[in-house]
Amino acid sequence: MVVRRTRAVLAVMLWGILMVSHVATARESTACDALMKLTIPNGRVVATVSEPAQQYAIPGSTGLLDLSAHCAVEGAVSSGQDSWIRFALWLPVADKWNGKIEAVGNGGYQGVIPYAAMAEALAQGYAALGGDTGHTTPAGQYPRESLAFGAGHPAKIADWGDKSIHSIVLAAKPLVEHFEGRAPAHSYFVGCSTGGHQGLTEAQRYPTDFDGIVVGAPGNNRTRLNDGFLWRYTLNNAHSEGNIPDSKLAMITRAAVASCDGQNGIRDGVIDDPGACRFDPATLQCRSGDAKDCLTAPQVETLRQLYQPAISPGSHSQIYPAWPVGSESGWGPFINGSVPYRSDYWTDWVFDPSWNWRAIDWDRDVKFADAKLGPVINATSPDLQKFAASGAKLLIYQGWADPITSAYDTIATFEALQKHNPDLERFARLYLVPGMGHCRGGDGTDDFDLVRTLEGWVERNEKPGSPVASRRRDGEPLRTRPLCAFPTRAVYRGSGNPDAASSFECRS
Repeated sequence: MVVRRTRAVLAVMLWGILMVSHVATARESTACDALMKLTIPNGRVVATVSEPAQQYAIPGSTGLLDLSAHCAVEGAVSSGQDSWIRFALWLPVADKWNGKIEAVGNGGYQGVIPYAAMAEALAQGYAALGGDTGHTTPAGQYPRESLAFGAGHPAKIADWGDKSIHSIVLAAKPLVEHFEGRAPAHSYFVGCSTGGHQGLTEAQRYPTDFDGIVVGAPGNNRTRLNDGFLWRYTLNNAHSEGNIPDSKLAMITRAAVASCDGQNGIRDGVIDDPGACRFDPATLQCRSGDAKDCLTAPQVETLRQLYQPAISPGSHSQIYPAWPVGSESGWGPFINGSVPYRSDYWTDWVFDPSWNWRAIDWDRDVKFADAKLGPVINATSPDLQKFAASGAKLLIYQGWADPITSAYDTIATFEALQKHNPDLERFARLYLVPGMGHCRGGDGTDDFDLVRTLEGWVERNEKPGSPVASRRRDGEPLRTRPLCAFPTRAVYRGSGNPDAASSFECRS
């Protein structure tokens, strides 16, 4: 892959290669330069560059995106003291603009502007917006970022957890209007993982920022998600005899899938409803000794416990749900390693570096973390009435085989929304994707476009049906399935091509 640098004034690495096919007109360049003088809410424009039409090399892929000529804006805004949120805004030339803005979400705790997702939005004709969540992740830490940026800086934690997307979209909208000559007809947000978390935060706290939001694998119950990481690490490392090594995790998943495949009327290599799967870990117990294709008796017991929710030993209340059967092959980073995954959440955000995870009090410390950080980094309010009143729509998706965000927690979030918003079906849907991992990947049909579904709902009142998802190899679909709105799932009709979505229907 050939890598290109933007002009030095931007001081930002981009991942594409320019293949020039169009040079911006003098008028477009002048309009782009004029944005430097524009006043934006709580911030300033740092740089502008008129970019020609080009092809963008998609990171990790051989694919190319055709990007139209556009004005690339770099800016920064502040949500208050000790806050400085960098953002990028790519504005298509007028005849290539679809009249809409799409803001894209971030991943993990990274302080990185998501240029790749912005490129996808620009290629579709949107004015594309992304930010860095209020801090900059050093290059050597990416993608395994540190949470040290928040130590002693509560405002930066608040920007990451609550304020960054709202702050940059307020700054971006007047820039779009000034350059394009009219305000965006519609505003959308699309994100997965932390991006999904940001999307739910927007719907709950800033309900008029967007007309439509796509939320993937949100992890929005963030304090409890971090509790869950530590819980399953301590379970798997309670004693050496019961430790399940990374080398056995894929074997467990294969056995679980073999046990529960076929729920949808056909065997296709995925578990369609892990909640209805009755996989017994004892079926994997070694007949004697230990081997790579079986579990010892202590390991069987550990696996049984890992399939259970985290329960407070004092109050006996649930701390965090279990992770579904079928997600085991991705558990390695979370149940093994020299230190617990996200242990710096506890040492940098909740307590201090002297805190010892081995001495955690599951009643006291969980409550303390909830009280200190929950109001800032959790997006768990069930009240979406202001969002609904604005006419906005919400689509949520979640992989059943996600080893990071438990599908059961996303389901619990949606059920809380259903309980609090009796009219939820009027403006929100949840899609559970069998066999899909965290945002993508796995053995399920992980390729789908909910943005087009969302646009149809927002702009033409076309209620979401069952969007088609694909599993692809080398760009070609191997299998398609309908995405079914919760609580329905795709079931084989009994005849027809088992790899075609048309052979399935959504049933309760």
